[in-house]
Parts: sequence; C-alpha cells; structure tokens
Amino acid sequence: MDDTSPEESLDELRSRAEQDPTNYSLRFEVGQRLYAIGSYSEAVPHLQVATRHPHYRKCVLELLGETFSAKGMPNLFDEIGDDDESPPDEENEA
Repeated sequence: MDDTSPEESLDELRSRAEQDPTNYSLRFEVGQRLYAIGSYSEAVPHLQVATRHPHYRKCVLELLGETFSAKGMPNLFDEIGDDDESPPDEENEA
C-alpha cells in the first residue's frame, strides 16, 4: 500500500522535474497534478514545456486551454474562432 499523500508525490515530481527539465512527460504529469489541485498559475509553465512532446501535444494543449479558462482568461481558441470564412479574393472584388 502506498503511504504517500498526493502532495508528497507532487513534491517528489517537482524535484525530479527540476533535475530533468526537458523530461516532457514528467512535466506533463506535474502540470496535470497542479491543475487537479487548483494551482493553475503554477501548472502553466510545466504544461507549456510539455507541449514539446509530440505524443502529448494535443492533450497538453487541451489542458492548457482548460487551465487558462479556470484562471478566468479567455480561451485562445474561442477568440480565434473557426476560420471557415476565407477573406475575399481581391480579383473578385473588382
């Protein structure tokens, strides 16, 4: 049976992430744990680094969006919107 609390596990993960800052899967795990306990601002830099991992990129970007949303910041994807409407051709406007 594991006697460590989630906070102790997070401290250990943070320490490992400091020792190996380019371990993207570890940074993703730290970001996920921080998000889960509501430490959104602290989660962001870990998640931003984790976007460099090609296998986690989509999941990380989704979690980053949720993190910014939880912080009360507008979702970047909502601001950009669907780009279905292409700008008109200049030739067709004449």
